[in-house]
Amino acid sequence: MTAAKPTSTGLTMKSKALLPGVLLCVALYVYFHLFALATPILRDGDQWLFAQSGARIVAGQLPYRDFLEMLTPGIDLVYACSFMLFGQRFVVANILFLLIALVFVYLVTSIARAVLDDELTLLSVAITVFIGLRLTMDAGHHWFSAVAAFAALASVLRTRSLARIMMAGAFCGLSSLFTQTRGLAVVIALAAFFWWETHDREAPDHVFRNRLLVLLAAYATVLGLGLSYFLLRAGPYTLFDATVLFPVKYYGSYNVASRFWEPLAEWSNNREQFPGFIAALFLHALPLAYFVFPFDIKGDTVCSTEAKAKVVLIAAVGSALFIEVINSASLIRLVVTSALAIILALWMLNKHRLLPKRVAVTALLVLVGLSVVETAMTQRSVLAVLDLPTGRAAFLKRGEGWYEDCVYLARHTKPGDWYFGDDDVGFPLKLRNPAFVPYITDTDLTRPEHVQELIKSLERYQVPYISIESGNRKMGVVGQDHLQPLREYIETHYEPAYHDFMRRRDNLEPRQ
Repeated sequence: MTAAKPTSTGLTMKSKALLPGVLLCVALYVYFHLFALATPILRDGDQWLFAQSGARIVAGQLPYRDFLEMLTPGIDLVYACSFMLFGQRFVVANILFLLIALVFVYLVTSIARAVLDDELTLLSVAITVFIGLRLTMDAGHHWFSAVAAFAALASVLRTRSLARIMMAGAFCGLSSLFTQTRGLAVVIALAAFFWWETHDREAPDHVFRNRLLVLLAAYATVLGLGLSYFLLRAGPYTLFDATVLFPVKYYGSYNVASRFWEPLAEWSNNREQFPGFIAALFLHALPLAYFVFPFDIKGDTVCSTEAKAKVVLIAAVGSALFIEVINSASLIRLVVTSALAIILALWMLNKHRLLPKRVAVTALLVLVGLSVVETAMTQRSVLAVLDLPTGRAAFLKRGEGWYEDCVYLARHTKPGDWYFGDDDVGFPLKLRNPAFVPYITDTDLTRPEHVQELIKSLERYQVPYISIESGNRKMGVVGQDHLQPLREYIETHYEPAYHDFMRRRDNLEPRQ
């Protein structure tokens, strides 16, 4: 039995309606998780860190030079351009995620249909949406770079002309403009696949050489153009240090808690989040497909040459994306790279007739039913609605502590005030960060010079409110914790106000 979808002279009516139907259902599902009817829901996530960076760019600041940024500038520029067009409104993040989710699902559907029939394609999309997408509705750099990476794969999945390879390289460059390592990982995977295909089909060596040159040229061109402005304004060394040297030296100390199995422990510690624990367990098990696949495909005589090439390409790119995140496998990193593992696992199950069509359809219906129930529960869980400086916002019950924090800080600040702390609160209230660093940690990621600069900024602008997590108020790991001077400054100049908020003791007005 061949695992590839049988060829036909034309698409059936069912096939023609598949993609529009999938996109419509996903659009409704995501919309009602991001909006309470017409009111946007304020959701937490790293997106507010990047939104704040976008706001700082609009205000005239430059990443790498005026504030710390360890990523390539793609996500900051997306938010900056959005705010210049539509104003600094938090709903921009909701709309961005809705759009990126639709493009992502479109690409997943297109890739799945290349090797699966319609029923299994729908199942792969349902698993991707319900197990993955719902857990990480965060319009951050991971989703944007993943979409560009999937677009690179889709560009060369069915045909590998030089024009298509150029498109793939360009998409890899775009991916690296959001997450520098992700686009590079896909370039390496595509190069490895081109080498394998050249030798598997006994093609002349110049075929591989030409493909590789076109791929690398397109990748370098797009990445270079995207970075050119910052190379000129911030300087080559500053940009290289911020996006390469600094993360290599120090990010590991901060990210040590995000090792591969750590997210499972986090989910299992909270019994109320048992469904999330099951989802995390599933996501951690999925990469097994990459380890099983080489043994499954070796010596295969059932698949046609083209069908085999497609599935090997999917496995190559999926493996590269997984290896790229394995050392810091947080939930969102696993989610954005899991779709290819789902497709590959379904392909192997189908190939060995281990997934009867009746079981696949039943699983699909169960996931759709659960999605409908969960969406209804989300709409019913709205705790309150607030009018914030960045727009009217609905809060969900599971985030009621966040609602209370917004209420408190909104009563004691006004838009444009200086504030250092959690951007989940600072950005929606349109507060400004006075410091070079967007946040602090008790690890080597927050350098001694960052601490001194933060103290100077707090003093210079007489920042009225700051938010310091309770864990950072105590000494961390000796040798990595550089926050003691900040703790001493805060003890002298600030007093506890509410939750993690600290209020400046003096009554000086913040200098503009």
